[in-house]
Amino acid sequence: MMGAADAQLRGVKADVVPFVGSDGVHAGADARAALWITLPEGFHVQSNKPRDPLLIPTELAIDAPAGVTVAEVVFPAPVDFKSAGSDQPLAVFERSFAIGVRLAVGAGVPPGDIRIPARVRYQACDETTCFAPTTVAAESISKIRAGICSRSSRGLTAREAETRRFARETALAMIERLHE
Repeated sequence: MMGAADAQLRGVKADVVPFVGSDGVHAGADARAALWITLPEGFHVQSNKPRDPLLIPTELAIDAPAGVTVAEVVFPAPVDFKSAGSDQPLAVFERSFAIGVRLAVGAGVPPGDIRIPARVRYQACDETTCFAPTTVAAESISKIRAGICSRSSRGLTAREAETRRFARETALAMIERLHE
């Protein structure tokens, strides 16, 4: 049986589930994805931008494969959490939340499956105690389809413009599902 001291040293493990925005993307276009993070009941994590600089932020690291770059990461809006002994509420992500990602796939990426490994680093806390920082790995697989996505004179395809919007909306939609 795990005691409270053991949990503080080992940290609290979250479930991290990757979602991909479509079943494939053409080279030269953007891929959309999200990570759905669920902590055990009663826990929260600091947001990616905690108000107190001494607190440990939630971070996402993506090891993009060759020809793929991280174009945008969208964290959800934090919620205020009133902590005993603190004048200012903490900016936290509650038990379940999503992080949206937009990946730019280079025109030279060959067709086939690509693996996109990611790591989420966070420090889980309950109402009274913060536990050791933890890193959880996840991996999504995206299919690169044959053919190159052509660009408009403004430099973006309609699909890329849609992708930019989707990256923001994905995180918001997943959070809304949580509150239903």
